[in-house]
Formats: sequence, C-alpha cells, structure tokens
Amino acid sequence: MATNATPMLAITGVGAISPVGCSAIETCASVRADICRFCEWPRYTPLTADPDWEEAEPLVASCVPDVTARAPGPDRLVELATLALRDLVSRAPLRRAALAQAALFLALPEPDAASGKWALGPEWGRRICAHAGLPAIPVASARCEGIPGSLAILSDVQLHLGRQPTTLAIVVFVDSYIDEGRLAALDHDVRLKSARTTDGIVPGEAGVAILVESPGSADQRRAVPLGLIGPVGLGQEPQIRSSDKESSGRGLSEALRATLVNAPPKASRWCLCDLNGQSYRAAEWGVVLARLAAQLSTVNRLSHPADCLGDIGAATGGILVAQALAGFARGYARADEAILWASSSEHGLRAAVRITPGKNGDKQWRAK
Repeated sequence: MATNATPMLAITGVGAISPVGCSAIETCASVRADICRFCEWPRYTPLTADPDWEEAEPLVASCVPDVTARAPGPDRLVELATLALRDLVSRAPLRRAALAQAALFLALPEPDAASGKWALGPEWGRRICAHAGLPAIPVASARCEGIPGSLAILSDVQLHLGRQPTTLAIVVFVDSYIDEGRLAALDHDVRLKSARTTDGIVPGEAGVAILVESPGSADQRRAVPLGLIGPVGLGQEPQIRSSDKESSGRGLSEALRATLVNAPPKASRWCLCDLNGQSYRAAEWGVVLARLAAQLSTVNRLSHPADCLGDIGAATGGILVAQALAGFARGYARADEAILWASSSEHGLRAAVRITPGKNGDKQWRAK
C-alpha cells in the first residue's frame, strides 16, 4: 500500500555513532570498506543445543566503544542517541534558535521480552534531549517497530511537515541489543547467532540523527540539501518468520511498488537494505526481484550494513539513509537514486523509500 501523496523533503544534516565510527562520515566509510568490530562479548553466553554435553561458546557482538560496557539497554539507547545528535549539531547548519521550530521523531526498538519493559515511547524524547543538553523538542511521532519502523517513520515526517507550521524535523533512529535480558530473549527465541543457531543475528547497536525540512525552508536557511526523500511505501507480509510457510514476498513487493511510483523507468539505482544473513529475508528479496524485475533491473549494487555493524534494529533506516547520502556525495558509483528497504522477521511490516541526490552535499562529508 502506498502512503498519502506528499511533497519531497530535503535532508540537510546527518549524524551517527556506530561500532565502526564516531560520526556518520566514519561509519559510512567503514561500511563501504567492510571494516567491522565483531568481537567476543563476555557478559552473555549463548545457549547450546545440549548444555550437558556441549561446551559453552562466547557471544560475538558489535558494540560502540564510547558507551560504557556495563550500561544496560535503556541507558545505552540514551547515550547512543546523544552521540548521534551531537554529531548532527556539529555538522548541520542548525542554530539553537531554529530548534524552537523543530519537531522530534523517534524510531525505537520493537518490543520483545526485554525491551517491552523499557516503557519506550514519546516520553523518551525529553530524556534524550536533556542528556544531549538540548531544549525539550516536542515529539511528533514515536514508532517502536524496530527495523521497518525506521523507514516507516519517514512517512510520518512527510505527513507532519506537509500539514503543520513546524519547519524542521529531527529524526532519531536508535537501537541496542547489547543488554543481558534482551540477548537472553533473542537466544531463547533461537535468533542469536551461535553454533546452535547458525542462521541467527550478530547483535549490534547504533544511533543516527537526521535533519529534514522542506526545500523552501532549506533555501531560506541557506542549507544545502544532501538528498531528497521521495515516496515512502509500506506493506504487510502475511507469512512471518513464525509461520509454517515461507515468506510470500507480498508485503515487500507492495512497499517497493509504492516507492517506485512515478520513478524514472530507466534510472540508475542503488539498492540498500537490512539483510543480515538470515535466510528468511534473503529468500524474500529473491521473490521480490522476480516479481519486480522490470523496475529493479537497473539496480547497480545491493548493500547492507550488517556485514560491519551486525543487526542494529531501529537504527537501520538511519544508517541506510546515511549510506545513500555518502554515496551521492562521494561519487561511489553513478546513480540517479537509491532504493532503501527494511523488513522484520517478527511481524509483517515492510517499508521502503526512494532517496535522490541533493544539489551538492559533499561539504558535510569532509572530515573536519
């Protein structure tokens, strides 16, 4: 299904923190270079198929070194979001006076046996702003939908800026699986990568913050757009991972069709997504490639950050946006646009968005 028709919006700033970079610039360069920080995490030992006979193995994870190792999940979320916001503010053309005209959008972890107890929601906006030393910014939307919610949140931004007098939107994407209770929940559900679950995820964490506004607002503030947000598409997959059937590919096909509406038929495209080694998602992408062969025949490269960052949940959409912007600015390969998509193994939401280059956003991608 497609979202309501909305005007294109300009991305005029991006900040990030990840296991492989203390800024968006460093993170995107590391992902492109396939640099990772996968290492043993001593605070959790994965389950084995037979604990009486099999020797325990260490957990492999991907952690942000600037966050205290002993910090529990909720504290890690706040710290990750703060570091991402500081990177954004240090690089984006954003004055404190402009924050009075801003609205905050939060892409947060999906509830599980552990994160469901963290009381995630709009009230986290005040907590994050206070920790970052920023005035309280009103929260217009908070999605606790994990990976697909991190792209679906962009449809909320489009709808809000199209109807409200607010001129700026700050979107924070943050997630962390580095929490003992959350790791245990993933392991119990046979989702944590180990000898027992070779098709599982490597747990990671990251925080991203992007600044979004209308092209008119960007011109007025003399802010150079790094890229433009096009149509956001959403879909619902009826056969999720817990089903006894393989994914039908219906939800992802719906999402991609919606974001490709009115797209140039022969545009040169990148495709960036949330594939993280799980066969469920890889098989779904194969089905979609067959169904949308005409629209996706010009894809130059399929890239995903999980090879370097592990699974970063609700931070995924922000990292994908940052990758697209870095690619446009750095000229990694010729492309007229980038298609981003995200899915979830645990519920049926699928989301996709089309990002096109801005006027000239290379200055913000130069190291200071």
